Amino acid sequence: MQNRQIRTKSVKDVMTAMLTAVLAVAVTSCDLRPLYIEGETPVEVLVLTDWTQLGGDPTGSTICFYPEDQGKTPLTFKTNSVTRTVVNVPSGYYTVQVFNRTVDEFGTMRFTGMESLSTVRAILEEKLFSWVGRADTVGRTVYEPEEIVVGRADHFYVRTIGERTTSLRTKADSGSGMEIDSVQVTPQRVRYAGTVSVRIHGIHNIRSMRAYLTGMAGEAYLATRSAGETLATHVLESWRLDRDTGDYTKGWVRGEFHCFGLPDQYKGDRRAENNRLVLEFRLVDNKTVIRRIVEAGAMVDQNEAERTDNIVVETAIVLPDVKPEEGSESGFDVTFTDWDDPIDIPVGI
Repeated sequence: MQNRQIRTKSVKDVMTAMLTAVLAVAVTSCDLRPLYIEGETPVEVLVLTDWTQLGGDPTGSTICFYPEDQGKTPLTFKTNSVTRTVVNVPSGYYTVQVFNRTVDEFGTMRFTGMESLSTVRAILEEKLFSWVGRADTVGRTVYEPEEIVVGRADHFYVRTIGERTTSLRTKADSGSGMEIDSVQVTPQRVRYAGTVSVRIHGIHNIRSMRAYLTGMAGEAYLATRSAGETLATHVLESWRLDRDTGDYTKGWVRGEFHCFGLPDQYKGDRRAENNRLVLEFRLVDNKTVIRRIVEAGAMVDQNEAERTDNIVVETAIVLPDVKPEEGSESGFDVTFTDWDDPIDIPVGI
């Protein structure tokens, strides 16, 4: 009888010990991994993008959610669903930024500073030209930027209500504002369309021409669509001649290019020496090459709303009369060919 009581007590002790161990494991598990962590459950958010400024929908886009909590990592989504995109993000305050393509799909620029909204920059890649000496330029000679449009929505709050319920509200209205489940973004143009117009006397003597413009911006900040301070030089590769009606010896030469506009430090300081327009003309004798330098900083008319840069050199450049090369046509050649070193000839302006 005594032996049975001892065995019974032993079984109870074992059962108690096992139950204690199970409870200990359960409590410990709850401490290490709670079943629900506020703010960590992903929430579906619909991003609606209007690509009107691009002139049509792109083939792909990049959507970045930048947390206002500086300790959190930005969330980047690459998508081919460019007008209606559903993404999953944890609750919190965000600034949403959207631009066409992905950073790897641009060939004329590279991107840096993607880890922070205020530091994201597009930097134009260098493009070398054998006839443009580095000593003659201000900043690198660069590619023209491809079309890029950027839009953002500021200070949006994403929070979870119940099970996977989406609520997206502006920060200002977070107390009582109407809840919405989508964010609307309309990207705007970043690059500028530039034109250069130069008055010419003796325009009939031009066989071909080329030019470059110094002191333009080599980078742009996406969040503000504004230029940085890095300087760059743009080579103008496309020109046309517009002769005056009634006088074929006079007219205008006009070139077009795309850029990021004036650098930040030049916007409020339009000194002539800020931008140098260097023009080279090969005349119809196919021998004479004339270089003319115009200090054009004060001539730059930048329209930020329309994203245009216009330069008009109204004081005429006078080119001398030369005899056309025998057996050649005297028509204007808009294509680039290999030129000899230029001959510096004083010309009137």
